[in-house]
Amino acid sequence: MTWLALSAICSLIIANILRYARQHDLPFLPIMTINYLQAALFSVFLCFGNEAMEITRLDVPMGVLNSVFYVGGFLLYFEAVKNCGISIAVSVMRLSVALPVLPGVFWFGETLSFYRLIGLVLMTAALISIGHFSLSRVSTRAMSWLLLLFLVIGCSSVVDKAYNFYGKTGKNLYLAALFFTAFLLSALLTRFRGLSFSARIVGTGLLLGIPNQATSLFLLMSLSSVDSVVAFPTLAISVLSGSMLCDRFIWGEALTREKFFLIILSMSSIVLLNLG
Repeated sequence: MTWLALSAICSLIIANILRYARQHDLPFLPIMTINYLQAALFSVFLCFGNEAMEITRLDVPMGVLNSVFYVGGFLLYFEAVKNCGISIAVSVMRLSVALPVLPGVFWFGETLSFYRLIGLVLMTAALISIGHFSLSRVSTRAMSWLLLLFLVIGCSSVVDKAYNFYGKTGKNLYLAALFFTAFLLSALLTRFRGLSFSARIVGTGLLLGIPNQATSLFLLMSLSSVDSVVAFPTLAISVLSGSMLCDRFIWGEALTREKFFLIILSMSSIVLLNLG
């Protein structure tokens, strides 16, 4: 669980850097371009001198495939935010952990015990209540964006699980292919939209790069010893709870009774998932 905890911490670092960027009206696409380049270079650096690394034919193709989901998920997230708000978009993005849980049980032979099932139910209740999800508030167009976001983010997690199951020790090569391809795609989109790079944008992107790579690397390492039925939901709900605490102690937002209840509900779901 140590690797999973480190992945959650890095995810929280990313969330707070992105919040800083949003507060200063920095365009996200150029930031993500620099971030992906930094993450790719860091992954390549970790490949050198790693004599234990075993390269397979899956490393690069699966990394390239997942890069499409990474960039697609990023674009869909901001489209969903525009159509239905941050809380609902984040909730749907976190609920996408249901997708890797299903093949974990039905394809990779993981166990969905009674405790884990109850933990997943509690996690789902916590995430849905964050967004106050109701059909009356979400248009058909917005529902389409949310469904696409759910599928793309979920498929990215499925690819991570599949690579960890079928691959060997070439995780950094897989991540190098992933982030370098994501860099190329986001650079093309940045060019197409006529966006430019400033010193603050480059600096923010460089700050994001290493924790972004570390989040993915630590998650892959945790999947070697923790079932995806536990790993993905635990990571999602930990980041959600941690984000609310960061809002209180870093950004000065009030910790309402509703948020406190959600943190307790989230922690309860994590305990049940790991009891299983």
